[in-house]
Amino acid sequence: MSSIDRMMILGVRAFPTTEGETIKFEPPLTIVAGTNGSGKTTIIECLRFITTGALPPGAGLKGAWIHDPGLQGEKSVLAQVKLLFHAANGTKLVVTRNLELQLKKQSRSQKTKEATLLIERHGQKTALSTRVAELDEQVPLYLGVSTSLLDNVIFCHQEDSQWPLAESGTLKKKFDEIFEAGKYTKAVKELVDIRKKHKNDLGRQEALAESAKKDRDRANRVRQRCKQLHKEIEDLREQARDWQNRFDSASTGAAEKWKQAEQVGQKVAVLEAHRMDRDNKEKMVADLKVHLKEIGESDEWLENALAQFNATLAGYEETKQTKGDQWLEYKENLAQLKEKLDIKLTEQGQYQQEKVEHNRQLERRKNQIRESAAKHQLRGYDDLSDDDRVEDFLFKIKKLAKDRTTKLEQARAEADQQKREATTTLNKLTERQNVLKDNRTSANRQMAENSRQAAQRQSDVDNIQVNEGSKAAIESRMEDLQARLLSTRQSLNSMDYPAKIKQANQELSRFDEELNRLNAELLQSTKRAGEVAQLSHVKQEIREQQRGLRTLLEVHSDKINTLVGSGWDPTNLNTKFQGILLNAVKEVASAKRERDNILREAEQIQYKQRSLRDELGARKRQAQQYEKIVKDAIDGDIADYEETSSAAELRLETATENMKEYGGLATWFGRVLEIAESKHACRLCERPFKGPDDPRLNVFKRKVQTLVARASAEAADEELQEATADHKRIVDAGASYENWKRVTKEEIPTMDTDIAKLNQDHERSMALLEKHDRTVEAKEEAQNEIESLSTTVASITKIEQDIKSLNAKVDELTAKQSQHGDIRTLEDIQEEITTINGKAYETKRNVSRMTKEQDTARSETYAQELELREMRSELETVSRQLDRKTGLLDRVQEFKDMNQKQREIIGTIDTELENIGPQIDAANAKRDDVDQRANARLRDMNQDARGLDETVSALQLVNDQIQTYVQGGSESKLSRIVREIGHIRQEIARDEAAQKQLTKEISQVDEQLRDSDNTRRRYADNLRYRELCRDLKWLQGEIETLESTNAEHDQDQLKRESEQLTRDRHACAAQLQGVVGESKTKDLQLKELLAEYDTDLKDAALRYRQAHVKVESTKLAVEDIGKYSTALDQAVTKYHSLKMDQVNAIMDELWRNTYMGTDVDTIYIKSDLEVKTSSRTHHYRVVMLKRDVELDMRGRCSAGQKVLASIIIRLALAECFSKDCGVIALDEPTTNLDEKNIEALALSLHRIIESRRHQKNFQLIIITHDERFLELLNAQDFIDNYYIVRRDEHDNSVIEKQSILRIMRK
Repeated sequence: MSSIDRMMILGVRAFPTTEGETIKFEPPLTIVAGTNGSGKTTIIECLRFITTGALPPGAGLKGAWIHDPGLQGEKSVLAQVKLLFHAANGTKLVVTRNLELQLKKQSRSQKTKEATLLIERHGQKTALSTRVAELDEQVPLYLGVSTSLLDNVIFCHQEDSQWPLAESGTLKKKFDEIFEAGKYTKAVKELVDIRKKHKNDLGRQEALAESAKKDRDRANRVRQRCKQLHKEIEDLREQARDWQNRFDSASTGAAEKWKQAEQVGQKVAVLEAHRMDRDNKEKMVADLKVHLKEIGESDEWLENALAQFNATLAGYEETKQTKGDQWLEYKENLAQLKEKLDIKLTEQGQYQQEKVEHNRQLERRKNQIRESAAKHQLRGYDDLSDDDRVEDFLFKIKKLAKDRTTKLEQARAEADQQKREATTTLNKLTERQNVLKDNRTSANRQMAENSRQAAQRQSDVDNIQVNEGSKAAIESRMEDLQARLLSTRQSLNSMDYPAKIKQANQELSRFDEELNRLNAELLQSTKRAGEVAQLSHVKQEIREQQRGLRTLLEVHSDKINTLVGSGWDPTNLNTKFQGILLNAVKEVASAKRERDNILREAEQIQYKQRSLRDELGARKRQAQQYEKIVKDAIDGDIADYEETSSAAELRLETATENMKEYGGLATWFGRVLEIAESKHACRLCERPFKGPDDPRLNVFKRKVQTLVARASAEAADEELQEATADHKRIVDAGASYENWKRVTKEEIPTMDTDIAKLNQDHERSMALLEKHDRTVEAKEEAQNEIESLSTTVASITKIEQDIKSLNAKVDELTAKQSQHGDIRTLEDIQEEITTINGKAYETKRNVSRMTKEQDTARSETYAQELELREMRSELETVSRQLDRKTGLLDRVQEFKDMNQKQREIIGTIDTELENIGPQIDAANAKRDDVDQRANARLRDMNQDARGLDETVSALQLVNDQIQTYVQGGSESKLSRIVREIGHIRQEIARDEAAQKQLTKEISQVDEQLRDSDNTRRRYADNLRYRELCRDLKWLQGEIETLESTNAEHDQDQLKRESEQLTRDRHACAAQLQGVVGESKTKDLQLKELLAEYDTDLKDAALRYRQAHVKVESTKLAVEDIGKYSTALDQAVTKYHSLKMDQVNAIMDELWRNTYMGTDVDTIYIKSDLEVKTSSRTHHYRVVMLKRDVELDMRGRCSAGQKVLASIIIRLALAECFSKDCGVIALDEPTTNLDEKNIEALALSLHRIIESRRHQKNFQLIIITHDERFLELLNAQDFIDNYYIVRRDEHDNSVIEKQSILRIMRK
């Protein structure tokens, strides 16, 4: 049982456009109240619109039903109505309808938008977007009522609510719609027409029997041929499966062999790694052997000896400490003497240094000026005894330096400009190259898309089963039918029935005699009628086939001539075509084999690339590991290893020598450092510095500090240990450095070269592969173009064979006919008998028989006209399909032409790319040349300028030093200092001799300590050597184990086997292609035979068996249809009578319970039956019974009586015709009713609601402004709330829910 739940209104009439207003419909009663003009009736209009799609009267005029956009300042407004309801089967649905009103300059435009229907079944929602017309039919079906009932009874508009009292024509239309009388009347009429048509068809059924027999024989032949083709196709498919299995086996074997080769390759990689590790360890062993002195003791003894070295070293350290203490005593005795000597030496050294430096500076200045003059081509400066000449040279050389700097900046700017120009040219060429490559890629993609579209269009062409022959056959049948129709019409027009009737009595006896003779002749001719009819049919079929063949040849001769040449005819066309098609298939297979070979080579190159890249990555990681070891050892860049190693050896030798030489000088150099820091002077030469900020002082202090550090015995020993440790660490990293050199200088560059070569090979392979891809595409297109004619060729061949077969049959039938002489056909004899019988029968039955024969002739004409229209429709369909086929073929050709253009574009692009490559190389070379020449020039100029600057700086520095010495003077002080130093040195010499002896003894102890360290290193080297030897032995065993597996040979063998299997796979693919091509051709023939069988012969045997039965069944059908039409007409009449009685009974009850007046006892609907020749119709009128007198209510009742009668009629109709839908809406039911009738109506509605409140789907919707009526209705017995419609502050209609008690309190 269906029911409505809630409705949302948006943008309809005065309802707002921004937010929809919602109303919920509760069973058994929903009340909507409000003042006039508030928008109550809009709710009824929306219910009617959402369920039936019908707008209110006049609402479609200029969009009057939609909210005015002008009120909102908008150009358009969207109106929407949405209804949630439950269908009669309980399904939950939501229907939504949309309208749009647009304001234009001079008009308004209302549009119906798309409607949706949301269905919820078993918790799953399905949204359907549907057309409005479909929705108008679906919603009433879901509600379980007809559209007319929704429109006229359930949701009747207030303006149309009094239709039951309208004029008789309107009333009849409404009741006919409610009773659906038109549907039943149409059904009865169609039954009558069908019966008449079957009677007319009886005469044609017998002629179909012989044709069905011929079709049966032809169907047997087609079935035999289909079986033969099917067997051949199955054999070919078996061959194809065999080749496919071989192909799959070869593919699987090739993949498996390749996979096994990769697995064996992993073993080979492990073997190579072990070999490399072995080589590294052998090199490390060789390095150890160079300086190794082997010890015959065991590893355990060597480890214990290393542990016992600490005790021996402790004794040496104690002896060294004793000697050191004695050395310190002499050091303290010499301290005071050396302090005095330091002061004097400082003064002497200062003056001596200044003098020597002054002389050296003078000579240096002369040499620098002469060298600079010669270098920079400044002549006249050989004599430099005069200082003015020196100053003049300095001025000129500074000016020359400034000029060179200016020229350098100008040259640098010019070089930058040339580089930018060369780079710009190169960038333009590179961008053009990239654009060309992108265009080529785009062209390739476009070609692929064109090929796909062409294949799709070709597939559509192949699916069209009609051809020009089919069209020609239809045209031939049409011409034959038109001729027969013209003959029928002429025969009908030429019939002069009155004259024949007038002559009938005179010729009746002659007709009887003639009939006897004709019957005898008919008896003789009947025996040969089948042969005559068959001969006529076969000749007609020959003409149709010949016409179809001519049409096919006219249409496709040019294409066939282009393909197979001019020396062909329909008899040998198929053989030549199949040969050409087979050659095309072979060419495609050959092109694919060549492409696959290239693809396989490219894959092999890619595999080699991947292998080399992986191996290169491993080598680079090894190099990084070696580099890290060396960097950690030298604490610097690996490129400095050899230099660092040499420096470490030199440092070790120096430290050893320093240990011997600098043992007792720490104190003296310490004193020198103290004087330099306190007095800012040199103790040796006594030359003072300029101050604490003099750079020379800092250099001097650093040198002295270094000497102090070296002079200390402890520092010397520490330096020696550090130098020894550094030397050992660097020597240990030597093997890693050699490996790094080997990997980075030999292996990695070789691999990079191999990879670059493989990249070039891969690019060449890919270019060649693209070329072969285009070749394959061109071959496939040629094959597809040939295959596109296969259907046409097969049709031509088939038609030719059919014509030969039919000609043979004509010869056979003609030979049989010639044996019997000239005998008229059955049609001629039967026509004459029919004519005579017709005349005689017309004479006996007079005008009635003549009329019947005339109707029969007209019916035959009508049937032929109908058949002619069907043929014309069929011809139009075939013509459309042929036009579409032609369009598709043209489109296929367009795609092929587009591909050809794309190939030309790609060729142009390839040519341009080939030309632009040398241009880019030339631009690169030019840019490199500009860069090289500019850099060389700038380098020379920069070197020249830098040389000038260095010359100026050096000359200026020397000149400043000379001037400082001249102005200071120290000649007289130097002699005095020399004498004082001599005395102090004699005293120091004695103590230093003793101290030197102690130093030698301490050095001997240090030597013993160093010898111990060397011994410890020798033990460690022996242990390291033995460990490496064990590792080498293990690696050699692993290598021999891996070599014994013969992995390298297996890898080569597996690769060769994989390549052989790949070649087998391609050979199988070629064989498979040929078998598939042949199978496809036979399959096409089979499809054509099956299509012919399915189209014309599938049920030939059944038609033959049913031909005789159909005549008798047609007679029975005519009789049964007559009985059924009579029964249906009577049933409809009975149904109408029952429903009218039920409606009138409900109306009588409601009227008597509701109407409070005494002038009308009751009302009911009067149905008057009018019987015509072939149909029945009812006329309706509402009558009232007044004191047993029946009066038409129309024109005799008041306005209130009209309203009440209309409401009662709608309630009665809803009760009778809407069993699945219990909804009915009453819009302003109290209009024009007086107080008593309002009270009676309220009481009557209360009783109706009370009796049906337990029915779940009963929903009475009352819309009224009369709150007094609501009080009388006692609505509080059924509902708690009601809805009120009012206007808000924006004058929009809004729906509010309020308590029903509000009305009761009033």
